[in-house]
Parts: sequence; C-alpha cells; structure tokens
Amino acid sequence: MIGFGEEPISDRKHDNEPLETKKLGKKEFYDMVALKYYIPPYKSRGICRGYLLKVFKNEVYRVGNMELKSFEVHLEPAMNKRIGLQNNCFLVKKINQLLKSRNQNVLGFNEYDPPEEVHSSH
Repeated sequence: MIGFGEEPISDRKHDNEPLETKKLGKKEFYDMVALKYYIPPYKSRGICRGYLLKVFKNEVYRVGNMELKSFEVHLEPAMNKRIGLQNNCFLVKKINQLLKSRNQNVLGFNEYDPPEEVHSSH
C-alpha cells in the first residue's frame, strides 16, 4: 500500500486531550460540543477534532446555545431583517478583527477557510 493513515490527521485523537474527550469519535465529540455551544454544521469545512477541542477548552470564541437563544428572543422583528448577501470570508475576517481588538478569543476559522453558510440543525 501507499501508506495512507487510518483517518485524517485532524480527526485523530490527541494525546493531550482531556479524559472526557479522548475516547470519543469525531461525531460523538461534535455532538457533545454542539449540545452546549452554537457551532457550524458537522460537515462544514474546518470542523475537525482540533477545532472542537479548542471550543471545548475555550481557546476560540464560543457562544452557548442558551445564551444565543436568549439573545434571539429579545430581538425586535426589524432586527431580524437580512441586509443582503454578505461574503462569508469577509465576515469572518471582520469578526476576528473585532474580537482581537477586544482581547477576546478569535472564531477558530480564518477568512480563507470559513465554515459554510448553512444553518446548523443539531
């Protein structure tokens, strides 16, 4: 054989992972993180074990599902109006710059590899 690994490097379990995530497969790990935090859909670009670990360890910006739902409840109808097409790459770049300026964790994605624009349905 040519020497292909059993699974992509980004999806392998890491030796430096906490015990509660070490034995989980990628899908199980995703489900555990998505239960608590709002993250892109499972099949989005960038959803790899390393990203999930960063969300789990609070090393990237994350928003709790309950916090997001609470925020959305208080939005007025006019605030939900779409403002046209936004370039996802440009949006990720702007948000990362804003977070850095506030000394907060960045999203965990860069403008060259943003997650898809499809909404997650955990």
